[in-house]
Amino acid sequence: MKLSPIIIFLALFPAVLFSGGYIDYLNTGKPIYQCMTQTAARGQAGVTTDVLINPACSVPGKYYFAVNVGMNYTTESEVVTIFDSYNNRMGMLTVSQNSKSNLTPYSAILYFNTGTFGAGLLTSQFMDYDYEYKYTERNSFYQVVSETFKKSSGQGNAFGLTARYFSDNFSAGVEVDYLLLNRTKTYEIIYFEAGRIDTITTDKTENAAFVFKGGVLSSFDRYSFGLAISTSDETTNTPIKSTLGLCVEVPGFIPAKIHLDYTRSFYSQINDSLDDVNALFFGLENKFYNKTVFSLGGGYEENFSLDQANSFFFSTGFSYDFYPTTFSMSFRYAQRDYTKPFESEKTVRESTIGLICGITYLI
Repeated sequence: MKLSPIIIFLALFPAVLFSGGYIDYLNTGKPIYQCMTQTAARGQAGVTTDVLINPACSVPGKYYFAVNVGMNYTTESEVVTIFDSYNNRMGMLTVSQNSKSNLTPYSAILYFNTGTFGAGLLTSQFMDYDYEYKYTERNSFYQVVSETFKKSSGQGNAFGLTARYFSDNFSAGVEVDYLLLNRTKTYEIIYFEAGRIDTITTDKTENAAFVFKGGVLSSFDRYSFGLAISTSDETTNTPIKSTLGLCVEVPGFIPAKIHLDYTRSFYSQINDSLDDVNALFFGLENKFYNKTVFSLGGGYEENFSLDQANSFFFSTGFSYDFYPTTFSMSFRYAQRDYTKPFESEKTVRESTIGLICGITYLI
C-alpha cells in the first residue's frame, strides 16, 4: 500500500514549503519495549528465550503472570558549524533543542504451561507516539525569523492469544495479535518576517489490524536456535519481520548465557520508497549468585528512510528472585546523529534514556 497523499504532504509540509521546518522521519512510532524486562536488559536479544518475541519459547512454572512498565526520556538538538571570515572553524551553535519524557509501553501476560502444551493471553502498548518539537529558524546573521511547533500524540495497543507445542528438543508456537493505533499530529508555524503567513495543520489517523506470528525453537546441549516470523499489515504500516537467534550457555563457576539475534524488517513491501531494515542485537546474562542475574546488551538498528539515521544502543539490568516472585529492572540508552534531508551543514543528535521495571509471579 502506498502512503496516502495527505500523509506525505503533512510529513513534508514544514520543510518543503517553508525553509527550515523539521521533518519527523524518525518518530513515526516504533516499538520501544516489545518484550519483558530482562529481554530489554540484554539488548532485546531474546528470540530463543522470550515468549513475547517468539511464541515457541517456554515459560517457567505451570501458571505464569508478568507485567512491566517504564519511563522514557528523549532529547533532540540541532547544531550548525560556525566559521569565521577566513573559513576557520570556530565551533558549534545549537539552533534548536527539545526534550520529552513520557510513559513507555507496558506489557502483561498470563500463561498456562503443561510442559507439552502452553497457551497465553497478552496485552501491551507496543508503540508510543508522544512527541513535541520546537524548531527555531535563523537567518545568515543567526536572527530568529520563524518558529515551528510540532506535536504528535497517540499510541498503539495490542491484544493477543498465543499457543505452544513442545516435543523433545523442538518446540513450535503461533500467535495472533489485534492492533489498535491512533495518532494526532499538529504543525504550527509562526513567522516573524513581514508578508509571511502563520500556518497550522492537523492530521488524525485511526487504524486497526490483525498480525500473525509463528516461531520454532531447537535446543542441542548448550545451544539453542530460534526463528520467528510475523506478517505485515498495510493500514498500520507494520512490516513483515523475520528474526534468527542463537543462545549459548557457558558453564563455569559463574554460569552465563550469550544471546545473538538478527532481525530484518521488510518495509519495502509496504512502500517501495522505504528501505528494508537490518538490526543486530547481542546480550549477556550472568548468574552472579543464586538469586540474582545481571544482564548486558546492545545493538545496531538501521532506519527505514534515512541511511545516516541508524541507531546504536546499550542496555543493562538485573533480576532478583524471591520465589514465587521475580523483580526485574533494565536501563537503555540509544543515540543517533544525522544530517537533515536536503541540508549539509546542520546536524541532529537524538538521545533516548529508558527505564523499565517488571514483576513475574508463578501462580
